[in-house]
Formats: sequence, C-alpha cells, structure tokens
Amino acid sequence: MPESQELSLFYDQLVKEIQLSQTACSTAEREFNSLTSLFDDEYDNVKMFPQGSYSLGTTIRPLNADRDDFDVDFVIAFVDDDIGPSDVKENIGDVLSNSNRYKDKFSEKGRAWTVNYNNSHIDIVPAKINSAEDLYITDKNDQGYFFIKSNPKAFKKWFQNQGIIDKTVHEKITESIEPIHSYQRRTILQKTVQILKYHRNKFFQTRPEKEKPISMLITTIAATLYNGESDLFQSVSNISAAIPQFMESSKGLDGNYHIYNPIETSEEFTDKWIDHPERKEAFIKWGNAVYQDLVKASLCESRIQFSQRLGDVLGQPVVSAYEHIGQTNQSDQKLGNMSFDKESGFVIGSKEHTSIPQNNFFGEN
Repeated sequence: MPESQELSLFYDQLVKEIQLSQTACSTAEREFNSLTSLFDDEYDNVKMFPQGSYSLGTTIRPLNADRDDFDVDFVIAFVDDDIGPSDVKENIGDVLSNSNRYKDKFSEKGRAWTVNYNNSHIDIVPAKINSAEDLYITDKNDQGYFFIKSNPKAFKKWFQNQGIIDKTVHEKITESIEPIHSYQRRTILQKTVQILKYHRNKFFQTRPEKEKPISMLITTIAATLYNGESDLFQSVSNISAAIPQFMESSKGLDGNYHIYNPIETSEEFTDKWIDHPERKEAFIKWGNAVYQDLVKASLCESRIQFSQRLGDVLGQPVVSAYEHIGQTNQSDQKLGNMSFDKESGFVIGSKEHTSIPQNNFFGEN
C-alpha cells in the first residue's frame, strides 16, 4: 500500500489540481476591487470585506474543468444605528441600478444582490454595523426584510486560529475596506477543507442540489475536529474518521442534530433539517462515505489500485495529480536527486538514504 509520506505528497498535489485557476482568481479580484471602488465613491460610511470560502482560502474549482468560474461573497455594511433592513438593501440596489457597468448584470436573492458574470457571480450581502460593532445582515421572507446578526470576521479569525499549530498567532483586521486576495500558501486545515468540499461536490453531482451540505457546515466541523496535524493525509484521515462520531455528539434531547456557528451561536447550520429530513440523511450518507473513499482507499495493495479507486471517486484531478508527481520523480531521477529507504520507499532530494544513481538515458535522442 502507499506510504503515509507518499499519500501526503499526493493529497498536497491534489489540492493544487482542484484550486481555482489564476485567471479566475484574477478576474474575481478585479471585479471585487471594481465594486469596492463603486461603493466607496458613493458612500463614506460603509465597511466592505469578503466573506465565505474566498475569505477563508477554501475555494475550489468547479467539477467541470472547462468552466472557469468563481463565487465570491462580499459584505457591504453601513455604519449606522438607525438604518433599517429595507433601506440597506435598497441603497445597494440603487447604486447597482445607476451603474452603467452593473445595471444589466445583477439580480436579487433573499440575503444578497447577485452580480452575474459568465459562469460566475459575486453575492453582495447588505448589512449594517451599529455603535457596538455588531454586524447585522439583511434577509427577506414573505413579510419583508429583516436583520440577522452575523460575525464573518470573527469566524475567519476563529478558523485561522484553529488551523494554526502555533496558537499564539492571531490576525488583526481593522481596515474599512478589507482586500480580497488569493492565498499563495495554505494551511493543512485549509487544504483539508478543500478536499472535503471537492469530495462533497462529486458525491452530490447526481443528487438533488438542495441536499448538498453547505460549505459553512463542512468548514465548521473540519475546523472543530482539526487537532494541529502537520501531515495533510493524517488530517484528512483523522477528520473524516471523526465526522460520524461528531454528528452523534451533536444530537440534542429532541433527537435532532444541532450544529451552531461557533462564533454566533444564534445561527444554527442544521436548523432546516427538521423540516427537510432528506438533507440530514444526505449529510449522514456523505459523512460515512468520506472516510471510506478518501482514506480506506489507501489500504489498497498498490499505488495503481489506490489511484484507480480514488479516481473513480474524484475523477480527473486524481489522474492529473499522479501524472504531475510522476513527471517530478522522473526529473529528479534524471538529476540524481532521488534516494531510497527500505522502510519509507522513495525519498526525493534526501541525502540521508541510499542514493539512486543518476539515469543517463543513453537511449534518448
């Protein structure tokens, strides 16, 4: 079976294969900056910042690799105690309506205005910040608009702290306009969440879209279960193995699952499961499948069997990851940078084991 070191190397390359393309990242950043400039010119009492997967560094590319899309959540918060939810929502809609660039590109959701691009979109989430620095985002039902308390910045700090092995490191965010950026380096926790989310997308590819677990639920569970692992495969293994037990521990006296936002406990990620039990059953099935698909596959007798089994689950990224690793190994062997250890197998670039002689490839032209 593949060694743990090889599995971590593979999963690390897999993460690179499921990242958004640089083109998509650049486009998202350009459009985000354009929107911040638009609203910054219009209002002097707003704070603007990204939230969700893009802010947390856990975005993944779509299953269809030919589509180059992005999905960014962008909060625009008025610093005003007295402004009402309908005014917040309408103020932002008016700015978009009066913009030549966006007037034909946006539509309304319950909690947001959505700016649509080709295969991509930015959700603008209207909100207000009161004098106590509490954030309230708008929502909408049959009776009209209302506020929901939220705290995406605090969640981001919590998530980052959960993923830092050195827990003394914290990030301070104070700018009125927090920039959007692509993460050049990701933590083990960020990579683990990306792998879990991609597996979820594949698992629910042929299932009803409404049954697919929301990213915030998966992100919260993974961050709660993460125990400072410095090895990616170990993190994926430990977290996926612990999901069923975590779910059982979240059962209340009423027999229902209750998983809350760790920062804003008034927000429950599983509240709709009572009215939609099919979503609960779908999550349980996915939670049980993750370990079987991502970890048990490593018990295959050979690398080929492992790649075939995982390829059946995750598709082309598995093939691409192993092709990249194979090309790297071939290049290192040509340069004489590979060594061999009987216990761990091939060790690239190490001088502490038996060196593999450089391949002269005399037959090559």
